[in-house]
Amino acid sequence: MDIEKEDLFMKNSKKLTENTFDRIDNYNNKENKRLKYIYFIITVTAFLIIFIIGLIIIPSNDNNGIQIKVLEIQQTDNGTINDMIGFVVYNGKIYTQAEYLHVDKEAKKEFIGQYLGTANGTFSKDTTDFSSNIIGDVYTVNGYDKNFRICIPNMYDDAEFVAFFENLNGITLTKGEDLYGTNRLKLKDNFYDIVYQLHNDWDYDKEDYKHYNYVTNEAISNFIEELYKLPFVDLTEQKPDIYHMNIKQAHLYFKMNDGTTVKLRLFENGYIGYEEMSARVFVKMDTNIFKKIFNESIK
Repeated sequence: MDIEKEDLFMKNSKKLTENTFDRIDNYNNKENKRLKYIYFIITVTAFLIIFIIGLIIIPSNDNNGIQIKVLEIQQTDNGTINDMIGFVVYNGKIYTQAEYLHVDKEAKKEFIGQYLGTANGTFSKDTTDFSSNIIGDVYTVNGYDKNFRICIPNMYDDAEFVAFFENLNGITLTKGEDLYGTNRLKLKDNFYDIVYQLHNDWDYDKEDYKHYNYVTNEAISNFIEELYKLPFVDLTEQKPDIYHMNIKQAHLYFKMNDGTTVKLRLFENGYIGYEEMSARVFVKMDTNIFKKIFNESIK
């Protein structure tokens, strides 16, 4: 089921947009696995980094929402890397790797904003700007607040992808709109298509994406409205961890008008998480709308 704003575009403009995103999607399908592998190998072997990110982010609760603590960079005793994630420091904040969008050189120019500096591939404990475990020129992303998202468009010999980095630590989340709304992901009325993926396919990196047959545009709109209004819930202390519970899951992908993708993970008990968020904070949606979409997402 395509969710397109037919009344907002002329026929020729619509056709041009569809062709552009078809090209992006085709490129993604061919290059996704290869570039993920290249990114990991090059990062590990090229830098022999002695720093890794402490990925256990413990939020704290108060009356003003859930405050997600700032990431801590931990120094290891040797150069062996057992766990890592790409990161770059800007304006005293740690941005961690998010979506890698595979586009050709012309298309990726649309994302590149103001030059901010150059990630240097080294890190110091005082969180000096542009210290990192990757190398490349850092830019703002057109259409997004630089306090949330920045990008490195030319890593590894100007490969045909844009690497986005997001600041999802040291922030406060009260309700869904704080993450999915205008200050960050801009989800509402800003996507041209929606697909889902079975959890087993996701788990085995099988790129099989499906369109809904029985979920209406109205249901999706209501889902987003609820997502914006409902509060975040902190599951940090929950045992077992939600990702290790024996419950059904599904993956929902909003294809945004600018070519990026907002990826949601749905749990059968009603919790909804943003795939790029490592902190255990979720929106809980216990409604018929959620049940309808979830049940259709596991078929």
